[in-house]
Amino acid sequence: VVYEVVFSSKQFIRPRLSQLTKDTEETNCEEKNKKNKTMVLTAAQTTAFFEQAAQMGIPHETVVQMAQEGITIVDDLSEFSKEDIDNLASALRKTPRPGVVPPTNFVFGAKSQKRLAVASEIVRYYGTVGRPVTAPNMRWSDT
Repeated sequence: VVYEVVFSSKQFIRPRLSQLTKDTEETNCEEKNKKNKTMVLTAAQTTAFFEQAAQMGIPHETVVQMAQEGITIVDDLSEFSKEDIDNLASALRKTPRPGVVPPTNFVFGAKSQKRLAVASEIVRYYGTVGRPVTAPNMRWSDT
């Protein structure tokens, strides 16, 4: 599998996936890479990325529930499009938190949703250009 960068008329970078061969060994390569992800961010950095107010600002209980949906590390965001993030946020807002009386839903703010969608685009871009996802290059900045 080869990634190539294609520029559109508006000069946005859009990755295009092209497959050189259809060999079953290469088809399974992507699955092997998923299993062997090298985590560049520590557990503390991952927690800070998702939960710090200056970063994604997602409450801890919501982050735990996001893990049930497949987002456990920052690299997992590469598998989620903006539409997927919107659907996830909508579903979480409608899901009651277990063991909470009176029943209340998970909190997922609009600002967190927007930031997570941007972060997913960045993670995909870094994957396309071969750059590792590290804490410094995933820091949110309003400037």
